[in-house]
Amino acid sequence: MQRISFDELKKLIVSNIEGADDISGDQNLIELGLNSLKIMRFAAKWKKQGINVTFSQLMKDPCLDSWYKLIESNSNEEKKLKKRKYHQSLNR
Repeated sequence: MQRISFDELKKLIVSNIEGADDISGDQNLIELGLNSLKIMRFAAKWKKQGINVTFSQLMKDPCLDSWYKLIESNSNEEKKLKKRKYHQSLNR
């Protein structure tokens, strides 16, 4: 799974909002001009990278801070799952 830093996420989002030079973590990304199609594309891209966030999760709270927390919590859950699978394989 590929990790995404906060700065990388911010850069990606800013590059997809026309006229945005900078955004704060608590700004509503939809109100800033990020459309649902782009959000769907983010979810699909991240899923391919092993980050299992859904479109509906992203739409629930469309701000940079929330998205980063969601991605990070998913990354931590993925690590726990891999560790659990590894330990199970040792016990066979």
